[in-house]
Amino acid sequence: MHRHAIWLCRCAWVLPVVLAVAIVVCSTPAFAQWLRRGLTDPYPARAASAYPMADAIVVLGGGWMPDTEDVLDNPSADDAYTRLGFGRRLYLAGRAPVILLSGGDGEAQRMAARLALQGVPPMQLWIESHSRDTHENAVNSARLLHAAGVRRILLVTSAIHMGRAVASFRKQGVQVIPAPALPLPHRDRPTSFLHGRRLALMRSANYLHEYLGQWVYRLRGWS
Repeated sequence: MHRHAIWLCRCAWVLPVVLAVAIVVCSTPAFAQWLRRGLTDPYPARAASAYPMADAIVVLGGGWMPDTEDVLDNPSADDAYTRLGFGRRLYLAGRAPVILLSGGDGEAQRMAARLALQGVPPMQLWIESHSRDTHENAVNSARLLHAAGVRRILLVTSAIHMGRAVASFRKQGVQVIPAPALPLPHRDRPTSFLHGRRLALMRSANYLHEYLGQWVYRLRGWS
């Protein structure tokens, strides 16, 4: 009993120290950038015209804005720094004849309405409106794609999210060409040392969340 009490006292001292060290490390810009490269380097950005032809373009919901780490000038959904905007560029470049928009809570419909206003023919817009997460994006979209005889897609999401998305769609038997939205040319500039640390900590948390998501998806057999 005495030894157990001593062990508990040591844990009570060690755990806060470990947590403090983890926070300090995660708030380091270099560490945040290292985490980011592990997610994005396998999926370098390219111009829309550089991609091969596919049967369809699939745009995953959540892309009205660029990744939260890169929000600066609040670009509209028209440009290549959003998933929706880059999907439109791929379509205009003639990379595929249709765009499948996947997202629940009315997001797919909103994206389709935006693209229709920008001149994309409504008949070329397919909607998958029941997905709540990446796994459901893949399962529900694959069902529509297989029914339409689509075999190869250009998958549009952020580079940070691309690894989990690609693995999820391939698990459903879809041939995937990753097509990440372009990164913003400018980053938020820290106004002070503490501001820079806070930004790095937020970004590290975002990246670690994605790494955790990849692990959970593999564990559940979703990727």
